[in-house]
Amino acid sequence: MNELLSKKNKYLNFFKNLPHNYNFIGTSCLNKCNNDSKISNRDLFGFKIPFVICKKCGLVRAARFLDPISLSDFYKNYYTKIFSDDYLEPEEFFNFQSKHSFSKWDVIKLVKKNFKNDEIFMDLGGCAGGVMEKYIKTQKCFLVDYDKKYLDYAESKGIHVIFGDIENVIRKKIKPDLILLSHVIEHIVDLEKFLIDLKKIMMENSLVYFEFPALDSLKLGRSSNFLNELHIPHIYYFTSYWMKNYLILQGFEPLYVDKYSRIVAKLGKFNQNTIFKNWYYYTKLDIFLGNIYANSREKSLKRYLLNQFNKRFLK
Repeated sequence: MNELLSKKNKYLNFFKNLPHNYNFIGTSCLNKCNNDSKISNRDLFGFKIPFVICKKCGLVRAARFLDPISLSDFYKNYYTKIFSDDYLEPEEFFNFQSKHSFSKWDVIKLVKKNFKNDEIFMDLGGCAGGVMEKYIKTQKCFLVDYDKKYLDYAESKGIHVIFGDIENVIRKKIKPDLILLSHVIEHIVDLEKFLIDLKKIMMENSLVYFEFPALDSLKLGRSSNFLNELHIPHIYYFTSYWMKNYLILQGFEPLYVDKYSRIVAKLGKFNQNTIFKNWYYYTKLDIFLGNIYANSREKSLKRYLLNQFNKRFLK
């Protein structure tokens, strides 16, 4: 509790006393809809900021957010200081990532049956790069991130490092066979532009692995209630079905999607007849079911019925 309060105080002190050159701006739905319904006035720490759900497509987002310049400065100079209770030193975080990476590779192997030696694996926004540890000796592993301490440690472990983001990868003309995007896309303001850039570094047979904290996994016990999902710097709050639909619309072909919001995709062919389904009621239901799960005791009728629902409809 003391750690949470410490983080909460640092968070609120910063956002209530922003640097003078910081600006919050209005946001819009990624599908360019214009029919929002307010879903919360505050984030999990109590900071007053509106969150909305699009009634035309079901996307949840922060209605106001830091502009790109402010957000970039926030990540470079303040993010780690505010969330330092969660900050692990490079070696510790590398080992943590390595230990908890097996589920990611199990999913990837469902699509990519065989790994050829010397393929290029790239972890975009991968912090210390520990997810790729078991492939350092057989593949050409690249880590792309802004944290110099993590990059230095990854390099000492034999990983090629790139300081920066996907634009730096484009400039270096690197074409990975496999791209890892684990808990990255929910931080990106201009997701459409990012996906355009992502396609620029992909080859015909390249695969990209997406993982994100999806709202439809709350009812499976992933986290707690909906309010505890809302905080800066997350701008968007996706569901697996919304993201699958959006990726198809942006020219990707999802090859695997699961209820824990892990998606493996390759380049697809743009189809101008692709229709974006309205996921508004699905999303509202999943938020409701997630709150039931969070507010029910482990051995209760509510929890039992919800688990039975999940087994029946989410296989």
